[in-house]
Amino acid sequence: MVDGEIQVLGSRRGDPRCIHAQAIKSKIASKHSCLFNELITHYSKSNKLLYAQRVFNQIPEPTVVSWTALISSYINTTNAIHHFIAMLRHPTLPNQRTLAPLFKTCASLSTLQIGIQLHSVSLKLSLSNLSYTGSSLISFYTKCSLPNEALKVFDKILERDGVCYSSMIVGLAQNSQPSKAQVVF
Repeated sequence: MVDGEIQVLGSRRGDPRCIHAQAIKSKIASKHSCLFNELITHYSKSNKLLYAQRVFNQIPEPTVVSWTALISSYINTTNAIHHFIAMLRHPTLPNQRTLAPLFKTCASLSTLQIGIQLHSVSLKLSLSNLSYTGSSLISFYTKCSLPNEALKVFDKILERDGVCYSSMIVGLAQNSQPSKAQVVF
């Protein structure tokens, strides 16, 4: 019955503080860490980042999902990178979903060196050749005007999906390489 309660609480729209209060009242939050993750995401989408941070701080043992929710809340800000570093010190290893918003953040903040370091982390964890991470890397490199680096990543992706191809084609076109984009197409 408790799982049904989580779904009901998680599916409600509106102010996430109401959902949070109901979870505390019904004592669901203390039993189910997935609700914490949902609350972080909901607070983030409502642009209530301080609340998202407070919820995260209440998690006794944050998982990679918890860290990813927090990092994603701060996308395109230096706080995303700071939270990632804290995650590594925790120590929790990232997954594909953790790295994708970080690559987007690095591209948006023009922090090429940090993005390259994240690429190195993804290589060490064997994540860069997976489609989700690979697509993010391709976008990162093309937004940093490094389409040849993006092509290297593209060539190493084991199973390319439509997102990988789209990222590569758009990235090449945006970097004034329409003939290469046509070849990839």
